[in-house]
Amino acid sequence: MLRCRACGGAYFGAGTKGRNGFYRYYACRNRQTKGTYGCQSKRVPAEDLETAVIDDLIGVLRCRSEAVWACEQGVGLLP
Repeated sequence: MLRCRACGGAYFGAGTKGRNGFYRYYACRNRQTKGTYGCQSKRVPAEDLETAVIDDLIGVLRCRSEAVWACEQGVGLLP
C-alpha cells in the first residue's frame, strides 16, 4: 500500500526499544535490506504516517459521499 518516494520500495512497519520507551516507525524495505546504497530515505514515525493516511482516507470518503449525494439529488446530471 505504501511506497517509498525515493526508490519505489515497499514500506514496512517496525519498532525499537529506546531509552524512553518503545518507538514505532515505517521504513523502506530497500533501505533496510541494502542500506544507503539501496535507498536514501529515512524512517518515518508511525504516528505521523498513520495520521497522514487516515486524513487522506477521510478526504477520499468525504468526496465520495458528496458525489453519491449529488447523483442521488440529480445535481449535475443532464436532462
